[in-house]
Amino acid sequence: MHYAKQAMKEMKLIITNPRFGSREMKLASSASIGRSSDNTIYIDEPSVARYHAMIELRGGDFWLNDLGSTNGTILNGVALTAAQPLKSGDTISLGGTTAIRVIAPEGAATAPANHSASSDVAATPVPAPAPTEGGVSGAHVAVAGVMVILVLAFVGVAVWIVRSKSADQTAKNGTLTYYTPTPVVSKSIASSDSTKPTPEPVKSVTLSAGTATGIEGLVGRLAGQLSGKGNYIFDPEMIQAIAARTSDYRVDVTANAQNYRLEVQRAFSAAKGMNPLYGHILAMSQSKYGQSSGGGIGIWQIPPAIAKDYVSGSEDLSALSTPKRSADLAASHLQELLPLFDGQDFMYALACFGQPKSKAGELNQKLQGIDPNDRRDFWKQVKAGIVPRDGAEKVVRFFAAGIVGEYPGSFGLTGATAFSEL
Repeated sequence: MHYAKQAMKEMKLIITNPRFGSREMKLASSASIGRSSDNTIYIDEPSVARYHAMIELRGGDFWLNDLGSTNGTILNGVALTAAQPLKSGDTISLGGTTAIRVIAPEGAATAPANHSASSDVAATPVPAPAPTEGGVSGAHVAVAGVMVILVLAFVGVAVWIVRSKSADQTAKNGTLTYYTPTPVVSKSIASSDSTKPTPEPVKSVTLSAGTATGIEGLVGRLAGQLSGKGNYIFDPEMIQAIAARTSDYRVDVTANAQNYRLEVQRAFSAAKGMNPLYGHILAMSQSKYGQSSGGGIGIWQIPPAIAKDYVSGSEDLSALSTPKRSADLAASHLQELLPLFDGQDFMYALACFGQPKSKAGELNQKLQGIDPNDRRDFWKQVKAGIVPRDGAEKVVRFFAAGIVGEYPGSFGLTGATAFSEL
């Protein structure tokens, strides 16, 4: 027997962590989860990614999606490989350190006793059966039935706990974490004397013969960091194009990026309220922080025809090449483009970077007739001719530069500093 599901428009989360105890929060809209302090659900744990997972409200239901985190997201003991709807009673495990229990309003869909994220069970009580002809009373049958259910539930919970611990242990690559009031350290199973910090490991990426293993995970993770949203669709052709471009950006630009760090923070974040990652990645994709030039202005290579609209007072175009003014120019230009599109559609704004605002407006008009879920597949719109190929190339270069600059260890740049850590 199946029950009629009631949309879960609000839910309560109980967030439990061995270091910080438990806390509750109510959720009535989409929320990002991660180690970065700008997440809706902030979890200060080294094994949790900066932007780890996303709880997204879709038509009255909440869905959970992993944002390409290295340690993964576990839902009811099973590693999350695709977005799943949340039910009351679900348990989310992050990085093997934090558990989030879902409690929905009375009447909403409830997770079954065996914690399967996909099966439904009856929500109405089962009436006691009548006495049987053999003389066994209905009450005895009911009691026996309850005992069987309890045993099955106990076995299901035990299996879930074992699988959860196994998945969490695998994610930690064979290490055990001991929690104290001081920052978390990891003790090796082989040696209890040595300790070392255990930040979330960086995914390894293998590049060969035009193929890429791990690239899609890094691209999805970066997209989640920038938009706070998940469930993007990345066409294999797009991933191949990004992988092929990463070789152009496998250079350590830490010193150059440090020189612009304060200007990027001021112009993009403090003044415009944007993620400073945009500033760093655009500088990398446009010029590798000044290591290459295409005739544009500043390290963001803004075309002179666009830059002239941002000249103030008695300035001439050459004045816009200084670190301060070029950062102001790039941030102001991007800020005009992003609001033209829905929050999830930031890739389309990036496709218009360096173009007049009117061009971005035209692209936005074309997108209005396309279902939001289809817009999550950027490359589908490229193939359909909605997004011009030159705009698609900008987005490819942006992600190629972004994943190298944000996850340099994945590309052999062990001494480089990630953009978000500058």
